[in-house]
Amino acid sequence: MIEGFVEEIRNEYHDTDCTFQFLADKYGTSQTTVGDIIRGKIHSEIPGPISKHNIRRKLTTKEVREVRKSVKVHRIIAQEYGISTAHVSRIRARVDRKKG
Repeated sequence: MIEGFVEEIRNEYHDTDCTFQFLADKYGTSQTTVGDIIRGKIHSEIPGPISKHNIRRKLTTKEVREVRKSVKVHRIIAQEYGISTAHVSRIRARVDRKKG
């Protein structure tokens, strides 16, 4: 099923600025599965670039301000910025990760 698209998913993630959610929607799977494919946690025997480092998206100060001002729902914002809905909630609640 998804095995046929693993190399394509890895290449597209590596070569473009797309999000896990974009790829999940495009290939009919979940964000978790896409992340596992990109990190090589599953289907590591299939070729394609594997990211071994932390691939979480860090937002710029400008992007954080845009998230706080947006009237869109968390899910849409998360998709647009390549972050989780929980991350959107923390940004909007002004939770500082460094302070807890």
